[in-house]
Amino acid sequence: MSSSTSNTPNDTLPSSVLKLDPTGSNWPIFSIRFEDALAAHDRWGHFDGKTPKPQPAGMEVHLNPDLEKKLNDLAAKTGRRTDELVEDVMTGYLNEFVEVRGLLDSRYDDLKGGRVKLIDGEEAFARMREKSKRRRDGST
Repeated sequence: MSSSTSNTPNDTLPSSVLKLDPTGSNWPIFSIRFEDALAAHDRWGHFDGKTPKPQPAGMEVHLNPDLEKKLNDLAAKTGRRTDELVEDVMTGYLNEFVEVRGLLDSRYDDLKGGRVKLIDGEEAFARMREKSKRRRDGST
């Protein structure tokens, strides 16, 4: 029979860590046992600040302070995690980028294949101005 192990941390405290009394009367013994239990699983550093906050696996994003504040404010306002918001923004941006890139590639292929021809920008604006003038004058 095979056994499997999980990398998921066990979120339950051992029975040696008594439930903290709401009055705080058992705080001294609770805090000692709580610290011991977390230290035994190499987690205490997250509580005393010696170990940095764990980051979700994936890309690390560095923002300027103003943008980070906007992101944190939006997260607080919406109740969503900042990494979810960044992922949504990146998804939208990349989808739009792929769409525009596809359009540009298609236009380039049309030009290269001779299916369309380039026109001078000034000539195109002159045509639009003339068309607009004819509409204003009532002639077609």
